[in-house]
Amino acid sequence: MGFSIELLFNPTLESRVRKIASGLREGDRSGMIVTDDVKARPHITLCICEQADEGELEACVRRIAEETPTIPIGLASVGVFPGDQNVVFLAPVVNEELLEMHRRLHAQVHKFSTTPWVLYTPARWVPHCTLVTRLPKSALPRVVDSILELTFPISGEIVEVGVMEFTEGRVQRVLFTAMLG
Repeated sequence: MGFSIELLFNPTLESRVRKIASGLREGDRSGMIVTDDVKARPHITLCICEQADEGELEACVRRIAEETPTIPIGLASVGVFPGDQNVVFLAPVVNEELLEMHRRLHAQVHKFSTTPWVLYTPARWVPHCTLVTRLPKSALPRVVDSILELTFPISGEIVEVGVMEFTEGRVQRVLFTAMLG
């Protein structure tokens, strides 16, 4: 089991991202996985930990949420993490509010976990909103082409932070969510 701390979008942006992801699947038989398949809401992950003290994790994340106003966000480009998973994502325009929230959380990680994933630390983080994973390489051009037909940026707000417990990439339990500000 692991824990994911995720930034969640306002309902309009969340709905738009869900429609984009599910539209990529139409007629596809390649075995790709979209956000809904793993019971996740569209999000940008701030941190992942293998293990955590749930009480300390909740206290820390709720405190940061209370201190953080909503964050305007524009999903402005398409990206791919190549490899076994071939992850296709929307990338946000990185603004100071997003970076500051990420830094504040990582300054507190030691209070609730000794196992944060290095790829989500401030020096390595690539903020992204996953659309599709486990995409066969042969399907990449079709998927990227269909996303490129969208009008960018896709704008909205980050309004909430949530903590999810997951196994093998699938959400098992929503520990809690907290509204920003």
